[in-house]
Amino acid sequence: MKKIIPVVLLLITISPTFAAEESIRDFANDLQQIFGIEAKKTLEVGSRTRFAPPLFPSNTAEASYNPVLNTIFLKKENLGANNYVKSITALKAMEPVTYPVKISTIFHELGHAEMDQFVLNDITVDDRALHSVFTNEITPWVKKNYPGVNPKTLFHETYGYYRGSVIETMFNDKATIEIYNGWNSYQKRCFFNPDLKAKVMTMTKEDFAQIMYPENNSAWEEKYSSRFVPRYVFIQGKDVDLMKNPADPFKEQWKKAIWNYFSQNYRSPSNMRELAVYFKTHHQDRNLIRDCRNAFWDESHK
Repeated sequence: MKKIIPVVLLLITISPTFAAEESIRDFANDLQQIFGIEAKKTLEVGSRTRFAPPLFPSNTAEASYNPVLNTIFLKKENLGANNYVKSITALKAMEPVTYPVKISTIFHELGHAEMDQFVLNDITVDDRALHSVFTNEITPWVKKNYPGVNPKTLFHETYGYYRGSVIETMFNDKATIEIYNGWNSYQKRCFFNPDLKAKVMTMTKEDFAQIMYPENNSAWEEKYSSRFVPRYVFIQGKDVDLMKNPADPFKEQWKKAIWNYFSQNYRSPSNMRELAVYFKTHHQDRNLIRDCRNAFWDESHK
C-alpha cells in the first residue's frame, strides 16, 4: 500500500484535472443568484484549485481539501463532466431537502483553498490585512491558549467554518423571508398569513406583489458580522472551543477582520433585511410570488 499511494498521488497531480474558473462557474453563479454572494472571488479561487473525486472509495466525506495537491476532493455525485462542480440547481434536484449541507461543506472547503492561495500568499491588500491579523494576533493567542494546536490549522478551520456558517445562516434567513412572505418554496405555492391578509387592503396592487420585510425589526437588522463566527471548530478529531478561556476568548476584532475580508471580497448582503431586498429582484420564485399575490389582491378588492 505504501508504494501504491505515491503513484496514485502522482497520477492525480498529472491528470487532466486542471485548475480553471470553468470548474466552479456554475456553482459560483448560483451562489450569486441565490444569495447575492458575488461570483468573482469564487471563480478566482477556482482558477487556482483542482476538483476531483476522492482518492479512495472509502472516503465518505462530502468534500475535503488537500493542500499538498491543492485539490478539493468531492463525492462523485457532486461532480459533473470534466470534474466540474455541479451547480446548486443540480445539487438541489438530487437532494431537495439536504442540499444546503452540501453547499455549506463545499463553500467551507473552498475557504481552505482561498486561505492557501490568496490570504497566506498576500495576493491583495485584503489578503495582507487578514494575514497580518493571523500572524501578529491570532498565532500568539493560539500558542498561549491551545498548546499542541497548530495556529495555521486553527485559523484555516475557523475561516472554513465561518464560510459554512454564512451558507447555513443565509439558508435559514431565506426560509424566514419566504414564510414572512407566505411562500412555500418546496411545494411552489403561496399561503396568506395574517400579516399579508392585513396588508392586502392597505397597499397598492404593485406594492403588494413585491417581496416584503418588516420595518425596524431588530432580528432582521442584526448584522451578519455578529452572527457568522462559529464557537467550535473540528481539528484532528476533536472540537476546539474558541471561547474556552472566558478571560481570553477569540476576540471581537478578529471576527470583524474576517467579516471585513469576506464582505470586501464577496459583496454579500449584510443582514436579513438586505437579503430580502436582494430577493425582490433576484428570488428564483419572485414571478410566481407576484402572480399569486396579484390574484389574492384582485380577489380581496372585488
